Amino acid sequence: MISGAILGLVGNYWIETRRWKREDRIRYHEDRYRTYTDFYKAASDFSSKLWLDVVDEGPDFVEEDHRQLVLKLMNLKPHIEMVASTPVREVARQITYQIERAAVDGPTSINEEAGYANVIGKLSNEFAEAARKELGMAVINSHKT
Repeated sequence: MISGAILGLVGNYWIETRRWKREDRIRYHEDRYRTYTDFYKAASDFSSKLWLDVVDEGPDFVEEDHRQLVLKLMNLKPHIEMVASTPVREVARQITYQIERAAVDGPTSINEEAGYANVIGKLSNEFAEAARKELGMAVINSHKT
């Protein structure tokens, strides 16, 4: 009788420990997904605003918009550094490097601005692919021919 109670306690402990670990993995996965999505959206918005500026199709990329997107990306970067796999971290570093270059050097011509927009846009797509792969989601190569 006592051995049955002990066996029941051990079994219950084992089941609960597995459940807690599974819940932690799910929560961790959701946190990474949210962080990656926020970073990807901010990088894509940055690239899109640069492109709209280049083709004069949208409102000017005002300094406040620029500052907000750069701050958002820079605030997300440490989170990515902590939780991302090496491929995701590397692309995120490349994106932030290009954005820092654009912020410090500042494009002096439409061609330079278009160049920054193009590079950041391509890197954003690479980031999305690496993040999808890490998260176990289908990788969509829609921008490739």
